Amino acid sequence: MFDGLNRLRLRLRAFFHRRRLEKDLEDEFAFHRAMREEALRSSGVKNAETASRRQFGNETRFREQCRELWRFTLLDQLWIDLRYVSRSLSKTWVFTAGAILSVALAIAANTTVFSLLQATLVNSLKFKDPDRLVMISTIPPESPEANEFVAIPEYVALTQETELFDRIGAMSRRSSNLGVADDGLPADRLDGQLFTAPMFNVLGVQPEVGRVFTPAESAIGVPPTVMLISHRLWQSRLGGDPNIADKTVLLDGTATRIIGVMPPSFRFLDQQTDFWRPAPFTPFQLRASTRILTVVAHLNADVSIQQAQDQLNRLAAGFARTDPDRNKGWGLRVRSLSAGYFGDLRQLLFVLQGSAALVLLIACANVAGLTLIRTSARYREMAIRSSLGADRLRIARQCLTESLVLSLTGGLVGVVLAWGTLTLLMANRPMWLSLIDHVAIDSTVFAFALVVSLATGLAFGAAPVLHLARHDLVGWMKGATPFSGSGRDRQRIQRVLVTAQIAFTMMLLIGAGLVIKSFFRMQRADLGFEPHGLVTFQTRLPADQYFKQVGFANGFPQLDVSPVPATLFNRVFERLQALPHIDAAAGINIPPLSGYAMEAPFSIYGQPTNAGPAGSEGKLPNVYFHFVTPNFFKTAGIPLIRGRDFTADDTTETPWVAIINESMARRHWPRQDAIGQRVILDIVHEERPRQIVGIVGDTALSRWDLAPSPMVYLPQLQLPQRYRVPYGQDRVTMTFLLRSNSSLDALIPEVRRTVAEVDPTLAIAQVGMVEQYLGEQIETPRYYMLVLGLLGAIATILSVLGVYGVVAYSVAQRGRELAIRIALGARGRSIVSLVMRETVLFIVVGMPIGFAGALALTRFLNTVLWQVTTTDTAVFASITLLLSTVALIATLIPACRVLRLDPTSTLRAE
Repeated sequence: MFDGLNRLRLRLRAFFHRRRLEKDLEDEFAFHRAMREEALRSSGVKNAETASRRQFGNETRFREQCRELWRFTLLDQLWIDLRYVSRSLSKTWVFTAGAILSVALAIAANTTVFSLLQATLVNSLKFKDPDRLVMISTIPPESPEANEFVAIPEYVALTQETELFDRIGAMSRRSSNLGVADDGLPADRLDGQLFTAPMFNVLGVQPEVGRVFTPAESAIGVPPTVMLISHRLWQSRLGGDPNIADKTVLLDGTATRIIGVMPPSFRFLDQQTDFWRPAPFTPFQLRASTRILTVVAHLNADVSIQQAQDQLNRLAAGFARTDPDRNKGWGLRVRSLSAGYFGDLRQLLFVLQGSAALVLLIACANVAGLTLIRTSARYREMAIRSSLGADRLRIARQCLTESLVLSLTGGLVGVVLAWGTLTLLMANRPMWLSLIDHVAIDSTVFAFALVVSLATGLAFGAAPVLHLARHDLVGWMKGATPFSGSGRDRQRIQRVLVTAQIAFTMMLLIGAGLVIKSFFRMQRADLGFEPHGLVTFQTRLPADQYFKQVGFANGFPQLDVSPVPATLFNRVFERLQALPHIDAAAGINIPPLSGYAMEAPFSIYGQPTNAGPAGSEGKLPNVYFHFVTPNFFKTAGIPLIRGRDFTADDTTETPWVAIINESMARRHWPRQDAIGQRVILDIVHEERPRQIVGIVGDTALSRWDLAPSPMVYLPQLQLPQRYRVPYGQDRVTMTFLLRSNSSLDALIPEVRRTVAEVDPTLAIAQVGMVEQYLGEQIETPRYYMLVLGLLGAIATILSVLGVYGVVAYSVAQRGRELAIRIALGARGRSIVSLVMRETVLFIVVGMPIGFAGALALTRFLNTVLWQVTTTDTAVFASITLLLSTVALIATLIPACRVLRLDPTSTLRAE
């Protein structure tokens, strides 16, 4: 009885649905008949063309009237299509919601990344004539793809190339202590930049208040006595004083006059810059080879970048001939300013854009498969339309209208999602996006989203249109069998789409898997010390007050270094040790794992200069070295393997000593004890042989180091008075490490008071937990992991839905066959195996294609991978197992549903 009632309910539902459909069709065709009859009635004759000619009297007015009538008819047809599509989609809300959500997620991902890429274009640089601005860098011999800074002599030579550049300037970075003479506030540590006088003219920027540097204020040998400040510093520290121009402040203890305030929007390569001073070139620096300058130039109107590059190649060859010791193998490279400004960031964004494009392709394939299934259920509707006079173009337009409505709605939702994502991203901007000032959904981004939405709608709407165009709908209504092969055609298209989804998903998941494995390996890497509970802050003394250039050493300016910085840092170290809430304190010239360390040649005392595994052809091997205070290894948590630590007695008056790490001991003394050996750092002639008194554990330079490097630690009180550039800068810098269980907020005020008691002009900066800046070092791979993981998850869900939809529809179409098999005694296992065989085919065909695509695309991830290759076997195998398992699980649902079929009811319904 229940079966009979159920069949009656279904027949009534089909009857009323057919009546509604026929009513819609009758309304539509009645409108067109009325339009034609009205044209004939108004003319009074059977020939509407003759009547129109008679009414209007001339050919021109007749054609205008016809165009108006055609235009009105087309718009009305479009309105009818939209109204019908809206009603049709509202009745299948599950399909509609799934299609719109798939398209929205894909377009949101593409629009978000495109917005970021749009912000890195040359027009986003708020400089004058940005398309003619170029950045010049040097190319080291060992890394042809790298871009290094420019030496001062090279910059001076570039300024003579007036045929290439009409303006050229240079910049370097500088941190200084600011103490305002009359406000009583403690000293601040500020990040600044040194500009040559032409630099502001090159960039085409002017101060908000005051003026820029004059050539006399930045002349060679003239100490800088003026400065420009940022709008942020003007408002925060100086109270927005309207008379700020000509106000004098103490910068590194020197009276410096403020001559202007830069606009709030101005910055160059650094968000944190607070002041700009003239670049203080000295006669010694004009002979130095230290590369410290970022050079920007404005090309002449008739000069291309390639022409400039050709001339710079000839200039670099001249440098190598005149000074081969310092310039042999080095080259010069010219790039557009936007490429130099955003080069690395663009590479990352292009990888993300490619990943988002894969998600869009997967979404198109998914919705196309769902649309094919939906179209197959509407054959009767299409046939009725065709029998009532609708041509193929009319039916195709109806299908494309439905696809475009879905894609445009999904595109609108995607733009809203992209706007929310960008708002959240810029409010919590990661460091790797710090160069981007502003991101917005502007007209260009909106046009991109619109074009992508239209292309998406046409892409997944083309499949059902092409399928319907190959068959006779009217013949099907008459009982013929023109559709006998249509099911196979449709299934073939669906199989291709699902196979493509699996291949694209494989590419995304492999990329995400490589980044995830790299990230977790980096997090679990042994750092060689204990960062938990370690607080760090930096102090720096003004170099101009404690350095005096006295000549050259090994081709570099030699400095006479005052003993005051070392003594002052030692006093701070002793006072910090005495604080009650600090368990241990120490100092090092460069923060641990900051990615940087000084490097110098060294020799083993008593052995030939070319001895040792790293030396060859008379060249000394290099080694990294640090200046540290006593108690450094205990504070940092670096184990002392053998020997002793530095003590307060290790001064210039006592025998000079050094401590090395295990890597250096293994490399240079593999078969003997390194304790008691002597090494000499080849920096200046005043450097003495140092006896190795201890061996400590290895630490990497940064989280990105694949293996620890040989390292030498020197007592910061046991250094020669003479030093040379660039090593001398580290003699006036000290980073202190504090191990404490107290909170940062409670500890830092006490530390500030202690440092101020030693020297009121000594500012502290870069205060924070070591764990924090270690986390910042892996911020880029973390975001890559999150973004690629999210895109991979979306792609997997879409692919699984595609597999499920195809298999479920295939099961529904083969209901009679499967019922007969069950009725004849087929076992459940064989039925499930039969259904899942199709999914296995998808996997077998799709995954090799995905492997090949992944091998081609993952090479762009090299910059964010750590100790993971782009062909990692474990990742490929894991992703294969994961995607295969998920796809097979999706197939089990319709396969298990087959086992609950009642063969009698199924065959009776057939």
